[in-house]
Amino acid sequence: MKTLDDYLKYIQTDDILAATEKAKQKSRTLLEDQGIAVIALLFSDLLVDLIQQGTTEFVPMSQSRSPEKV
Repeated sequence: MKTLDDYLKYIQTDDILAATEKAKQKSRTLLEDQGIAVIALLFSDLLVDLIQQGTTEFVPMSQSRSPEKV
């Protein structure tokens, strides 16, 4: 089994920096996508409540998904 020391002579600083930058960009994109998804879910939840209740009154999440409401 090879260790990190075996690979150190092949790894260049530029490779590590490029890989780090690529990982940061991918992570940033995933976080942005998740943020958009959360906003879409909140907006759809608001629309459902508006249609069901006829109001935009805030109802805590634990109450808005209760079985009695369905």
